[in-house]
Amino acid sequence: MYTFLIAVGALLLLSLVWMVYRIQTLVSVVKGSDRKIASGSNKVNAILFLVFLFGSGALMFWYSIKEFDNYQLPVASEHGVMIPNKNKPNKFHTF
Repeated sequence: MYTFLIAVGALLLLSLVWMVYRIQTLVSVVKGSDRKIASGSNKVNAILFLVFLFGSGALMFWYSIKEFDNYQLPVASEHGVMIPNKNKPNKFHTF
C-alpha cells in the first residue's frame, strides 16, 4: 500500500514540475523574451475540442434515446401509484 502511495506522490510531483515548466515557457513567449513562436497545435486543439464537444453531445442524445424506457422505475408498492395524485392539491396551494 505504501509503495502505491509513494508512486502516486512521485507521479503528482513530476506532473507539478512539468506544469511549472510549461507555465514558464508560456510566460516567456508572452513576454517576448523567447523567440519561440507558438506552433500550429492550437488549431489542432481547437479541432479536437469541437470533435469532443459534438461527439459527446451526439453520444449523450443517443444514450438518452436508447435508455428512454428505463427512466421511470417501476412502482415498488400498490399504494405508490396514489402518491403522485395526493401531491397535486398541495402543489396547487403552494402556488
